[in-house]
Amino acid sequence: LVQLRTEKIGFNDSLFGRRILDVTSPRCDCGASRQTVAHILLNYSKRRNVRNRVFTNLS
Repeated sequence: LVQLRTEKIGFNDSLFGRRILDVTSPRCDCGASRQTVAHILLNYSKRRNVRNRVFTNLS
């Protein structure tokens, strides 16, 4: 949870910013955006079904 809030987590945007050798771009593998916490939770197309179920259950 702390890693999500601080965005110091193993997503490409954070790893690329820290110059981790194997990470060559901050972009997500879906190609749509930088791979950030917000992108994964709100926009990542490969998890759309899971996200929709979670938000439906919250309401």
